[in-house]
Amino acid sequence: MIAWIAAASCLLALVPAVLFLRNLALYAPPPLANGRVRARCSVLIPARNEESTIANAVRSVLRNQGADFEVIVLDDDSADQTAQIVRALANDDGRVHLATAPPLPAGWCGKQHACHVLAHLAQHPLLIFMDADVRLKPDALARMSAFMEQSGAALASGVPQQETRTFSERLLIPLIHFVLLGFLPINRMRASRDPVLARAAASFSLRDARRITAAVDTALFALRYTTAQSWRASSVPPASRPTSLTPRASPNAVCTRPTLRCGAALRETRTKV
Repeated sequence: MIAWIAAASCLLALVPAVLFLRNLALYAPPPLANGRVRARCSVLIPARNEESTIANAVRSVLRNQGADFEVIVLDDDSADQTAQIVRALANDDGRVHLATAPPLPAGWCGKQHACHVLAHLAQHPLLIFMDADVRLKPDALARMSAFMEQSGAALASGVPQQETRTFSERLLIPLIHFVLLGFLPINRMRASRDPVLARAAASFSLRDARRITAAVDTALFALRYTTAQSWRASSVPPASRPTSLTPRASPNAVCTRPTLRCGAALRETRTKV
């Protein structure tokens, strides 16, 4: 009996192991943007009480090359020095803009509404939403923009490199990648309109306004940032979803410290891109 149980366990473990190996080929850094037209993108950062992180986040974006971009930070009723820090950055660099979030309408959650407001403030067709604790390497915007152009996707997300410090973080955080690579058929996800297969990382995501439909636009802002690490587009009509909602590995993202977001029950790792 023990031998049969052991054999069955090995067989069951083989399935995610094979899928993991197949997914590794797809879980790759975005392509280089050599020879491509310079992307025009709006980097959109919702910020609430982020005085300890917002300056480094904005400066990391400003160091990017190979893309024409603006940075819009929406101060969402911060009680600290977030707005003052961004205002000083805006005075030094014309690409940085500070906006103030309007009162929260009934039925909205704060961060969802902030992203909705930011999208309407953007001047460029490629919208890049990132958390205030994300850090970009100098080629991140060019790489992700090139991937969006090459793939034709309307929505995509970068999967950040996780920086873990405590023993529990080193034990638990890699499970995110284990589940993604071992149980999600990425090839099928990219080719399918089935909302069950839709996954994305909330801390760094892209939306191409030229390709997205009105139905997906509504669902995107209704569902964005509803969990700490990802959202599931279960309410998006399959016929109106874009062909590809595509998580990608990002060599430019690093998680640095844990925090609480979206309620005390959800624990998010802070992210550097």
